[in-house]
Amino acid sequence: MANGYIVVVAGSAIDEYYNIETWLNAGDSCLAKPLGQKIGGCILNVGAVAAGLGMDVKVMDYLKKDDIDTYTLLKGMKDYNLDTEYILQDKDVTNCKCLIMQCASEKCIYVIEPSRPNYDMSDGKLQSLLNGAEYIYGLMHNMHIAFGKGCTPLKIAKSHGAKIIFDGASQYSDPAELETVKLADALVMNDMAYARLSEKFSKPAKDAMFSFGTKYVCETLGEKGAFIHTPTHSSFSPSIKVNVVDSTGAGDTFTAAFIYGLYRSWPTEKTVRFATAAGARACTVYGGFGGVASEHQIVTFATENGIKL
Repeated sequence: MANGYIVVVAGSAIDEYYNIETWLNAGDSCLAKPLGQKIGGCILNVGAVAAGLGMDVKVMDYLKKDDIDTYTLLKGMKDYNLDTEYILQDKDVTNCKCLIMQCASEKCIYVIEPSRPNYDMSDGKLQSLLNGAEYIYGLMHNMHIAFGKGCTPLKIAKSHGAKIIFDGASQYSDPAELETVKLADALVMNDMAYARLSEKFSKPAKDAMFSFGTKYVCETLGEKGAFIHTPTHSSFSPSIKVNVVDSTGAGDTFTAAFIYGLYRSWPTEKTVRFATAAGARACTVYGGFGGVASEHQIVTFATENGIKL
């Protein structure tokens, strides 16, 4: 296996699940029945799955000091072998939270934005962490909260050889994100975000990203599968049909498995097939960390469902 580590930046969250009576129109209301909570958030989901696959994962975040949710998050991270050494704590912080509203077989997720200062990079410790990473992963908006909209620490890390991978989930209403996205070595996004980014650039998102030097653009289509685009070719990997227990975290599992394939220097097609199988398997387990599995478990699941890796 390759050496090196991945840094997942910001977004550690408590996922709160609710069952609602119906989807609402503007001005309407309905009851929401609490179903419980789990640690998660898309960044931690990716980190936990990557750690389960054997990667060295370091979490860089800013959490509220002396807070029960922070205690829960830190304990959960350690339980899943995530390195918490680089997590800062302060009283003047609001932790991230995800409200997951479920109605029948569909869901909608509201992400409560974290509030915290930008990271203080002055002592060099956090910058050295980024500079030495094989991969740095996160949401662009969270990167702005962490580093400021210029994302200078990411640019410095990239100049030292770190590869930047973004979750492309965004409304792209902030012009700064259209600049930050250009730093991506790989971009993973669903088809809706892909369409929004294409509209902003007035051309297919993949073509725009390749002009900025991006190597991979993954366009996920949920239960249908995923496209992988590179500067030289595009291919489609169909998903595996499963009885869905909970699709929360399936996309994050796909992302972590995709990063793992890159980390292992696998061929692109094998990487996306592995990621697609991992995402499908995650749907059979409850909770955002349901995708945590070994490489062997994912390969076995794929093989049992007719996918050759």
